[in-house]
Amino acid sequence: MEQHVQLWKRFANLLRRSRVRAGFGLREFAQKVELSPTYISRVETGKIPPPTERRIKVMARLLEMHADDLYSAAGKVDPDIEAYIRRIKTLPGFLRAAKKAGLGVSDFASRTKQLQRRVKS
Repeated sequence: MEQHVQLWKRFANLLRRSRVRAGFGLREFAQKVELSPTYISRVETGKIPPPTERRIKVMARLLEMHADDLYSAAGKVDPDIEAYIRRIKTLPGFLRAAKKAGLGVSDFASRTKQLQRRVKS
């Protein structure tokens, strides 16, 4: 349970900082994501778990941030990515091999940039 609470607090801090930076008051933000201000307040204080993936995506769009940042802080995965992982049966094995090989953030970042350049071509 402690690990879950840590995730909640990480998400809570990121959400609150991002909301304030974007200039949204609690009530206005809650209205735009179709949740109650009380609910948002409880999420932002880490008293309850982050919202659903769908709501996180809406929040990210409103806050003009990448949804993956919020998903990661919430300990969640974008539903589109989860569906892709389930569809490509060899992908979990690829990720295990990458982990075993010690690939880290910088390795994935550089490979992501390579793929993005390839897609643009």
